[in-house]
Parts: sequence; structure tokens; C-alpha cells
Amino acid sequence: MSRFPISGFFRPCLFVAGLSFYCSSFASTANAEPYAEADLGWVQQSGLPLQQIPGYNTQSNLGARLAVGDRFSLTSKFSLGPELAYAYYGFTSFSGDPTGFNAYSNVLELLGVGTYAVTPLFSVFSKFGLGYQYLSGENVQTSNGYYQLQDRGLGPVIAFGSSYQFSMHVEGVLTYSHFFGDSLQDPGSTGVPSLNSVMLGVKYIF
Repeated sequence: MSRFPISGFFRPCLFVAGLSFYCSSFASTANAEPYAEADLGWVQQSGLPLQQIPGYNTQSNLGARLAVGDRFSLTSKFSLGPELAYAYYGFTSFSGDPTGFNAYSNVLELLGVGTYAVTPLFSVFSKFGLGYQYLSGENVQTSNGYYQLQDRGLGPVIAFGSSYQFSMHVEGVLTYSHFFGDSLQDPGSTGVPSLNSVMLGVKYIF
């Protein structure tokens, strides 16, 4: 189980996420824009033990993310709001003798999202908050036999991107995100890896 200290970059991420929920609770419902979003794209697990050994592992770099959120207009150009998401960040396949295993990463995210409208149709945004990663796998070999890999960790999440409004209800979205994981340099390390993603998505505004 990862134990990420509430220090460094962790505190500002927590502050921004909390601020977005605080502001949304006082915002007028007339300014609210609830939405749902689906994303698909490139993902990467980083820092898993034994990943640095050439030929020992391969990665599946296809991931997906589903999110729901709400954004509230604070000015004519700036909005702030909360977002809840579930994301699949692919897996790393480790070869071994007599067997190998796959390590999968899934993350539940709670984020604060700030959006700035550069033009009426084009916007940029940033996201800060927390992610709860579940690292899982099967047939992991040890000196005592085999077991199911199950590790969990809480860590900061940041994301940046842009969106283009195609119609009143539909936007195209491009997002880069990073989950701050643990340092897993040794084969015996426990915790969860860092995660990177670049995804294209569609947002539907209700």
C-alpha cells in the first residue's frame, strides 16, 4: 500500500480540488454546465520493478477514461468545477520462467478543473487533484510460489489540455495527464507506478 506524504506537490493538488468543490457549492445553478466525457489514447506505466531490463517486459499503451463533472462560470471567460473519473492506464507484461504476469493500472480520480475560454469556441484547461490507483496482476512468481498482485496507492494527479466546441452540446478534447506514483526501483518494492497519458476525447454538455 502506497503512503504518499501530504507535502510537496500533494497539498496544492488537494487545495485546488477542494477549492473547486467549494466554489461550485455557492455558484448559481443557472451557470452550471454538467457534462460527461469519454477519452481514448496513449498511456504509460513508469517505474515498475524490472521495467528497466531490456527484453523482459512489453507494455500495452492503449488506455481509456470516463468522467462526469460540472463547471461553473465565475467570469465570462473563466470557469471552475469538480470532476470524477475512472481511468484504465494499460498494463505491462513481464516475461518469466516458468511463467510471466501482467500488471494492470486502474485509477479513480477526483479533480478540480479550471477552464479559460481563449475564444468562444476554443478553450484551455488544467486539472489538479487526487487519484487512487489499483495495481493488479495474476501469476506473480515468488520464492514461495505464486500470488495475485494487489497494490493500492493515493497520489496527486495533474492534467493540461484544450477543447474545441463543435456545437452547443459537443466538444472535442485533447488532454495530457500525470499520476505521481511511488519509486519502485527494486524487484521487492511495493507501491504503485507513475502514469502518463495523452488522450483524445468527446465531451457532452447537458
